Order: sequence, then C-alpha cells, then structure tokens
Amino acid sequence: MSFQLSDRWKGWPDWRLPQKPTALMMGSCFSVEVAQRCQAHGWEVLSNPMGTLFQPLSILSWMKGDWVQLSNSTIFHENKWKMLMAGKPGQSLVSEGELLQWGQGCVDHIHQALQQSHLLVITLGTAQVWHWKARQMQVGNCQRLPQDAFEKQWLSIEDIVGPYTDWIQGVSARFPNLKVVLTVSPVRHEKLGVIENARSKAILLESVHQICEQTTARYFPSYEWVQDELRDYRFYEADGCHPNAQAIDYVTERWINSFQYE
Repeated sequence: MSFQLSDRWKGWPDWRLPQKPTALMMGSCFSVEVAQRCQAHGWEVLSNPMGTLFQPLSILSWMKGDWVQLSNSTIFHENKWKMLMAGKPGQSLVSEGELLQWGQGCVDHIHQALQQSHLLVITLGTAQVWHWKARQMQVGNCQRLPQDAFEKQWLSIEDIVGPYTDWIQGVSARFPNLKVVLTVSPVRHEKLGVIENARSKAILLESVHQICEQTTARYFPSYEWVQDELRDYRFYEADGCHPNAQAIDYVTERWINSFQYE
C-alpha cells in the first residue's frame, strides 16, 4: 500500500494540450509562483493582472467583470486612490479616473484571456474576508486602511459554491474548449491563527470539490502535495508559512506532468 500521492496521482490523460499552452491563472501568491515556472517551461500565462488576491469572491468579481462591485471599492487614502477589490497594484497617485481605467483594462485582459486560453486555473487562499463597513461590502484587500474600518467575516461553503458553479457553467458553455482547474493554496495564513487557518482551508477544500461535482471543472491537489507528501518544514520559507522554491518546483513539475501534450 502506498501513502504517497505521487504514486496514485494519474493526472488527466484525457486532457490534451499543445506543447506551449496558454493559461489564465488567478488567485493566491502560490498561483503566481507556479505561473512563473510554467512560463519558464514555455507556457504563455496571464497571471493576476489585478494583483494577488486570496478570497474566492473577490477573485470571481474580476473574472465576472462585476464593474459595479469593482468600481464601488475605490477610496482616497494616504494621498492616493486605492481599489480595495484589487491587489497591491490597485493604486493611483493621479486620479480615481486613472485607477478605474486601470481596473477596466484588467477586466478586458482577463476576458480576452478567457477567450484565448486552453486553461483557467483558480487558486483559492482563504475563506476569511474583510467586510468594509463604509460601503457594506466584502473586499479583497484592505490596502492599509485602519483595521477598525473592517469587520472579519467567514465565507460559508454555500457562499462560494453557488456563485462559482453558476459562473463556471456559464463560461464553459461560452468557451467549450476552456479547461477549468480549481486548487487550494498550501500557504498558511498565520495571522488567522492555527485553528482558524485549518478551518479556512477546510471550507475551501469542500467548496472546490462541490463545485467540481457540479461543473466540468477539475481539482488539482496543490494543498495535498505540500501538506501531505512533503509535510516537512524543510520545504517552507523561514516564516513557516510559505512553501519554498523546492516545494513550488515539486508541485509545478507534477502540474505540468498532469496533462498529455500534442
């Protein structure tokens, strides 16, 4: 009996890709690291044009192009305009108009990539979100606003599964050749606390499996590769939270080998 995921993971032999696939990779910082390594292997990848995001609904807002939600998240703070639905790049020293133009450009890039890519890869990082009291909305990034401007909230499995299932079913019907992969980041969110981080990952894991059961999306076990197979702090950075280069290389190799190539 084998306890190694490597011995049991067969990938997707029915999913064939060209030698140099195109992919849209959205989500956590782990996704960004894998995207960079895929590019080094000759893949053409668009990765998080709006910046790195971790919570599922903020990621989905960009893929949906929910401009009401995105444009409602701007604020002038620290002498610059900021978009709280975006990652760190979502700032402008010039004007709100410039920031909104940047955001619309990100939406356009994402939608173009959805039309042209072989793969859409979504990596979810946390089920805990920040509720911005002033606008009564959940945001993707606090952008250094005072902590008392927000309230911590938990997403439920239902909060994630319903919107993602509807959107993936729609995008799959519109772009039938697009292959959708969901995964959960193995990065530990230490600021949540050990118990809270485990709860967060559990919510995400059950959510993505339910989504895959209801759509054509498939699950890639990034989380399990690191947590269950590597399972050693040798494979983490000094902070004990972020997988190191060796771990990311290990997961990327298994990701690339999960497909058949023409």
